[in-house]
Amino acid sequence: MKIDITKTALENIVLQVIEDNPGLVLSATQVSASDLAVHGGPQNTKVTLTAIPGQGFSGTDVVYYDRMGINDGIGPDVTSVEVLLTDDQTAVEVKVAAAMGLRFDELAFSDYTPAVNASTPGVIGVSPKPTSMLYMGGGVYITITVT
Repeated sequence: MKIDITKTALENIVLQVIEDNPGLVLSATQVSASDLAVHGGPQNTKVTLTAIPGQGFSGTDVVYYDRMGINDGIGPDVTSVEVLLTDDQTAVEVKVAAAMGLRFDELAFSDYTPAVNASTPGVIGVSPKPTSMLYMGGGVYITITVT
């Protein structure tokens, strides 16, 4: 599944459903997602899409797709991110996610140690949130440098 980080997780899933079902006219505003679960078949994830009343569809459908692991080469191979010394933790997290080409709201950050100065870098752990609809498994530590 190719992920467009400018789109929400649900928008990405709907785009995959449309790609797998040519001719289907569907948008993320017409459905909600629930019951995200690991699946043991050809695709590693299943989720239930439920039609939002009054949006042109009815009922529910279970769709299957592949969530990617953080370590599966889904973004640039980033080991270090440069930030401003004045950046707070949230600003650092946003910059790390952007540098990695991943959606910030789908990630969990841990073990944050801020950079002290240009010669004393910091570190932050990055992994998928347990509720992530786009990513699963894996995790990395990113070195934080300042200028």
